[in-house]
Amino acid sequence: MELKQYITIEVKKSDSNFAFQMPNGSTYGNAIDAAYDILQKLHELSQQSSQSLKPAIDPVVVEEGD
Repeated sequence: MELKQYITIEVKKSDSNFAFQMPNGSTYGNAIDAAYDILQKLHELSQQSSQSLKPAIDPVVVEEGD
């Protein structure tokens, strides 16, 4: 059996609770580095999500002539 202790930081946004767990004894610098890695991943997932919402076919531009 393994015992672990964590420091948990929680924030509530709207009706959702978000939590970040830090192993007891870790430094705040390491926690900031880990949070930055998580932020980068969330940004990547957000971009993928917005790309999937774009139409598959490019719109056709029609120019008016004389």
